[in-house]
Amino acid sequence: PPAQLQSLEQRGTDGSFDGAWDTAQTFERFNDPRAITYYERAAAITPWTFHNAKAEEALGRIWTSGTLRHADSPHIDPAPVLRASWRRGERAYLAAANHGNPYAFHELATAYRARSDAQLALRWDLRAMIYHRYPSRSSRLPDAVAAQAGTVHPLVARIQRRAERGDAEAQVDLGALLERGVGLPRDPARALQLYQSAGEQGNVFGQYFA
Repeated sequence: PPAQLQSLEQRGTDGSFDGAWDTAQTFERFNDPRAITYYERAAAITPWTFHNAKAEEALGRIWTSGTLRHADSPHIDPAPVLRASWRRGERAYLAAANHGNPYAFHELATAYRARSDAQLALRWDLRAMIYHRYPSRSSRLPDAVAAQAGTVHPLVARIQRRAERGDAEAQVDLGALLERGVGLPRDPARALQLYQSAGEQGNVFGQYFA
């Protein structure tokens, strides 16, 4: 009804995270693309808190799929309501991940794997493993990058080359491999050095993992 819609949109523009988030959730329940506007508001609310990353993750999910899939509304048809945009979705997921949203780590790994980008899928699988303190033996990662015929896996070799050139992202990747002994012999001391080097370049994961 118009009166309820007006009340809802007023709440969504009251300047609070909760107002924007609740409005976005309500629109998403009804498969209404106006949800995007309010998730964007929720992501941009200041002062910034960890909750903003939750809205960034929601935007990543929506843009990569082109659908609105609210968990509380299985009866609503989740048919596409907008044109999917990989780039927008990737940017939103990356923002959420860099702001510490662990769900975005898994979503990025899944999305990159679906696009056959094994290098970036490995990156976010590794970061999820380190962030959550998963034991490497509980992950499929060791098998995915195991040495082949006594040589380092090509993905690992590529990470090593980039890390040696000073690439902060690759230094974090290599640090994770060495910290857990995935694809390379375990070397926590060297892993710490790599994290610190990446952190000194401003990489948030290097700073956190160190």
